[in-house]
Amino acid sequence: EDATDEQAADGDAEAHAMAMQAAIVANRADMVETLLVGADPAAASSHANPNCLLASGKHPLGLAASMGLYDITTTLLSHGADPTAKDGNGDTPLHLASLRGHVALARLLLDAGATPSTVDARGQTALHLARSSQMQTLLKAADAGEGLPPRLEGEEEDDDEGEEEEEEDDGAGCG
Repeated sequence: EDATDEQAADGDAEAHAMAMQAAIVANRADMVETLLVGADPAAASSHANPNCLLASGKHPLGLAASMGLYDITTTLLSHGADPTAKDGNGDTPLHLASLRGHVALARLLLDAGATPSTVDARGQTALHLARSSQMQTLLKAADAGEGLPPRLEGEEEDDDEGEEEEEEDDGAGCG
């Protein structure tokens, strides 16, 4: 009986991971919300874990950050996604947002507790990966403990066009 329960839980985790991946790639914040709350909010097995590591090596928050999906990032953070969690390459969501130039999203992650001094597996911080002057200004101020500067010119909150990024995922671990 215990083995059957464990297999069912593994199946739920795999299904949640595949659905979470699909919802993020499709830029469907409503679907992400439903997966995080679950069909039955009282049943732990009915909802996805916002801090799971996808088979692609990224967490849901890292995938959303890399694609510039502000609304989905907000949703994941509101359900307990860890802004400091490292993926399979040692990158945090802030590394991924910085690399892709998503300044408003980086600000959101910093406000949620992301640390700009965290190094990835290559020994790089988010500042090392920043290409735009706006991102560099934001990360330097945060790293110096000066607080975040006012919104920068060209920094828009809703950068949800997202970038097409296909991720292969067998769905391990999101249930």
